[in-house]
Amino acid sequence: MIVVSNHARLRQAQRNLSDDEVAFIMRHGRRIRSGGVLHIFLGRRDIPNDRATFQKYHHLEGATLVINDTGATPVLITVYRNRRALRDIRRKQKYDRSAGKTWADVRVRRIGQTLNEQAETFALGPKMRTGIIAGNLSDLRV
Repeated sequence: MIVVSNHARLRQAQRNLSDDEVAFIMRHGRRIRSGGVLHIFLGRRDIPNDRATFQKYHHLEGATLVINDTGATPVLITVYRNRRALRDIRRKQKYDRSAGKTWADVRVRRIGQTLNEQAETFALGPKMRTGIIAGNLSDLRV
């Protein structure tokens, strides 16, 4: 049993997807956990090859369901279509639940260290190093 949010109902109607088609996507789609939610993506390879099924559901290629399954009952958040969505889903920001921060937070620290090292290399002085880390690039005009 899955709960469907009002937003998902609206998007489902806008994208002309019936409950039967959503159930088909849930049964046959690829499940990818990313961005703190479960994405179910239906690609061409996920649609069964028998002629009747393929003809009935081939228009669903690229449909994606976004589901929040962290609670007691899963909630369908939204539905969208994008044939290249699988690539975008895999690129979504990862979330480290144990540390409570995103991987981008760790990356920003690394970039900050790199900027410090670059500032020291060009001997810009401590004021410039602080300006670069804070994002104030106006001092860099030559």
